[in-house]
Amino acid sequence: MLGVQESTALFALLGSDQRPLDEISTDFASKFPGDSHFRVCNSLAILLEDENMIKPTERLIALAILHQAYASHKASSNPFISFLIDVIITIF
Repeated sequence: MLGVQESTALFALLGSDQRPLDEISTDFASKFPGDSHFRVCNSLAILLEDENMIKPTERLIALAILHQAYASHKASSNPFISFLIDVIITIF
């Protein structure tokens, strides 16, 4: 579960729809240390499960963060890879 400060920072990132995704991802990495990535990404996955929880642009940002948080690892070691694939399949 995220604290108030983490939630505020996360929703600020999701609302950054006028910025490039790579800047948002870099911001994510600087605001959330590596040991908190799983908790934060898990919260993003929960938000993404319900299409009405966040706006479409926020969904895109959340998906980019889920991908980028583990981009330096092998795809198979990303704990959210199957979730990402399911979301992409559902979209198309």
